[in-house]
Amino acid sequence: MLRIIISAIKWSAAIILATVLLLSAILFLAQTRYRKDNLIRYADYILKKKYGIEIRAEGITGTLPHDTRVDHLALSDASGQWLDVRNITFRASPAHLLRGRILVNRFTVDSIPLSRIPVLKKREKEPRPFSLPSAIYHVGIYDLNIARLSLEKEILGRQADFIINA
Repeated sequence: MLRIIISAIKWSAAIILATVLLLSAILFLAQTRYRKDNLIRYADYILKKKYGIEIRAEGITGTLPHDTRVDHLALSDASGQWLDVRNITFRASPAHLLRGRILVNRFTVDSIPLSRIPVLKKREKEPRPFSLPSAIYHVGIYDLNIARLSLEKEILGRQADFIINA
């Protein structure tokens, strides 16, 4: 009986060690320029296929997801660019993903000009309402700072600028 318990403890320790090593390798590989660009290409592929929205990102630096910086992020549709975000700083806690949570410690942006509402690609199927994946049940942002959110005339009928600190 003692041999079975010791064997189970050894196997459990080996599985935990292998999981930690695998997650560490994934996080390490995600720090390369190639992987960061791949993440953007994957998001671009998904958004383009589902909604007809294209992503362009420049200057992705830092350690994903602990301390990430994106110099420029632009979204466009068939009618052209509608969102142009500058100087994004994003700090997240990946350990919370294991508990089914997305926790953003800090999200700061210098400028978000929103020129119009995007024109989404027509879908053949009846769209389902937006919902987070069932494994993720909590999204939290501790520190949100947007130095300038500009909504153009097409959105509100007149130009409006906002500062968001939450």
